[in-house]
Order: sequence, then structure tokens, then C-alpha cells
Amino acid sequence: AAPILKRPGHGGWKKGHRTEPLTLIDFNTQINQYAQEGKLDKAEHAVRRLQAAGLHGDAVTYSTVINACARAGNITRAEKWFKQMVESGVAGNAISYSSVINACAREGDIARAELWLQRMQDDGIDGNTISYSSVINACAKVGNVARAEHWLQTLLDAGVEADQVTYNSVINACAKAGSVAKAEHWVAQMQQAGLAGNR
Repeated sequence: AAPILKRPGHGGWKKGHRTEPLTLIDFNTQINQYAQEGKLDKAEHAVRRLQAAGLHGDAVTYSTVINACARAGNITRAEKWFKQMVESGVAGNAISYSSVINACAREGDIARAELWLQRMQDDGIDGNTISYSSVINACAKVGNVARAEHWLQTLLDAGVEADQVTYNSVINACAKAGSVAKAEHWVAQMQQAGLAGNR
């Protein structure tokens, strides 16, 4: 784990056994640590400290704090940080968009997940396995088999490779809806794709 970075006073920041100003990399490391630990409030506070230190967050900074919001299933805060990222002049990328989509997925908000995937594509960023799988996961949360299958087919039509997570999300949607036959169909499709069939 990265060392905890604390401010002992007005003279600087404690970094290991030294007191010196933190760099953008230092802050990004700390934000990532908090994100991995599920400490959203601390991750957001670290971004604010970064800004107060006169530094400008980069794509890594914002993508990481958005990911922390996604882990917490907090769509509103994920969207807030994405907006702040764009307003600061940092363009969204596949990672930041996928993180917002993932936040929507964790709440089972299909409409918002689909909206963010569309925004991603409108910005000229192609959907990838992670972004499509996140939308499918949103469908799975509420047992919407039709939308889950639609997005899997869209993924395949776009030439994007489906992985085990993608198929399992569709299978989970079928299971939640009580559609055993469709679940078995997608298990067979997953196996034909050379992926292990774990329900």
C-alpha cells in the first residue's frame, strides 16, 4: 500500500520521513489507494487537497476518483466529478466513461448507463468490453433480458470481444428473470466462444 500522506503543519506535506510538497503523482497514488479501499470521502478530499495545492488533476486523477464513486455505486458524485473533469479541460476517455457507466450499473439504472455509453460514442470514443459489459450488468441487476441481449449483440456487431464477465452478466439477467432456457442458451454460447461456463 502507498504511504499515508499527511500535512503536519503549514510547512509542507509529510512524505515518508521528509516534509516537502507533494507532486501530482503522489496525490494520484493516494487517491488510488483510497479508491481501492472503498474510501470515497477520503478520495474526494485528496482531490480537493491537490487543487488547494495549486496542482491540476489529470485524466488519472479524475478517472480514479470517478472509479471510487463507481465502487460506492454513487452515480451523482461520479457524474459531478466527470463534469468537473471536462470543465477543467481534461477530456473524458474510455476509462472515465466506463467508470461512470459502472456507477450506473451498480444501481441498476439502465437508462443512465445507456445514456453515458451514447455520450462516450458521441465523443468519438468506441465502446470497449468494459463499457458494454457495465451496461449489460445494469440490465442484469433488474433482470431485463431483452436489453442485456441487445447490448451483447451490439458489442459483437461492433467487433468488440465479449469476455466471461460479459456473458455472465447476460446469464445473470436471465436467471433474475427466471428464464432458465435463455440462461442455458448463453452458457452454451459462452462455451462455444472458448470461455468457461460459470453461472
